[in-house]
Amino acid sequence: TSPAPLHIPLVNDIPTRIGFLPVHALRIPDATASALFDIGIVFIQDLLALQRKSLTQRFGKFLLYRLEQCLGALEERLHVVAAPHEYSSFRVFEPPLINRKSVAFAIKYLFKDLFNKIHSRGKKARTFLLTLTEVGGKKSSKEFSLATATNELSHLSSIVDPVIDGIVFYGELHRIHVLAQQLEENSSEQREFSAEKSVADTAVERKQLMNNFSIRLGKDRISIAKIHQSHIPERSFSYSSAIGDKAPPKQNRAEPVSASELAPSYTFNERPPHLYSHPERISTISMLPDKPPSFIQWRGKKHKIISGLGPERIAPEWWKVNLQEESFTDRDYFKIQDEYGRWLWVFREQKTMEWFVHGIWV
Repeated sequence: TSPAPLHIPLVNDIPTRIGFLPVHALRIPDATASALFDIGIVFIQDLLALQRKSLTQRFGKFLLYRLEQCLGALEERLHVVAAPHEYSSFRVFEPPLINRKSVAFAIKYLFKDLFNKIHSRGKKARTFLLTLTEVGGKKSSKEFSLATATNELSHLSSIVDPVIDGIVFYGELHRIHVLAQQLEENSSEQREFSAEKSVADTAVERKQLMNNFSIRLGKDRISIAKIHQSHIPERSFSYSSAIGDKAPPKQNRAEPVSASELAPSYTFNERPPHLYSHPERISTISMLPDKPPSFIQWRGKKHKIISGLGPERIAPEWWKVNLQEESFTDRDYFKIQDEYGRWLWVFREQKTMEWFVHGIWV
């Protein structure tokens, strides 16, 4: 059991009231306490009987500093770290809930109550944890993350309904608990004076749409394309998480830029809209080094080529990378049309002289 708190009404009473405490109570290093024990100083009253100057000379200033703090002569500031406020809503049911419709109604009610709580504190949440407790004590939890934090009640049904549909419980529910996590400050957005639909309204609708996608599809499946300042096809763009908590892939060495800042030397029609993530190997014969192939063997079938344009030489980014470590080699690209009318983007790797299909116009 912990000792009862010591109440000292007057400052002058401190020396006599704390004298029975051991010197360890001053929170001094173990080495200093051992040195005091060696000369017979065990309690604080033994220290108080000695001259302060001799204590400092023999045991250092820190011992005297702690003693003066204990007597109230020096201030000791205490830094208190407040626990973060928890935003949650729960309900205990007697008798337990057994009807799924009642469970859905109770969950929506708790979410509404939780949204009101975080909205009143000027907050919004990005992650929610729903916990269902059955009569026997069995718990099942469902955590779902949104693309953007929200506290909009009008957006409640589109968030909660898919979660409720995925809930599986077999017993009688005794308790439902909803917890809001990853809280952010709720900053208000300036609305336009025009009666027409404002940019802020469009931004809110986009956030709500992303939240719906995040709940129904999963946040890891929502990606956004970024344009990079690179002439190499597979490095000219990348995909990153639209949720915002994932970094762009490391293999893209160029910095992402906006589409307006990117000024390519070619028109968009010169590049296929569908680019294979990994170029597919093909077999072919080219009459001359600078002529397109006359046929290709691709995906187990032979395709006759009726037209072709090129070549276009694409070389490594020698000004950005170490050429000795660079895996990318010179490529000669051709735009060819097969007998079915499809336009394919193929290239010949100059180092190995192998042919690949890299994209297709669809």
